[in-house]
Amino acid sequence: MLYDTYNDLTNLPELLDLLNNEITPNILKELDFDRYLELEAEVGDDEIISAETTLLLYYINYHFSNYLEAMEELKRDMQVLLAKSRCKRISREEIHALIDEIYQNYDGNGGMK
Repeated sequence: MLYDTYNDLTNLPELLDLLNNEITPNILKELDFDRYLELEAEVGDDEIISAETTLLLYYINYHFSNYLEAMEELKRDMQVLLAKSRCKRISREEIHALIDEIYQNYDGNGGMK
């Protein structure tokens, strides 16, 4: 579904098409077609598309904001760790190898193997 496409926030061309009204979300039409038909009769297709676009953009903005906050927190934490590693003369290559080793212990769903 279209809103799943924006969950990872990496589909910039499609997002730009949405912002330029070149594509429409049609989320309600996909999820509950009968309810969509009721609302279409009541308010019209343009109003549904406008509401869906607004809600989708709000959703994207909210999750992107959370992503940016998480990245800033991670950056601060890593700066402390990297300062400690420099004091202990651990090289950049060793840090990268350690990160690779840690990532190998995770499965594809973010959990430990």
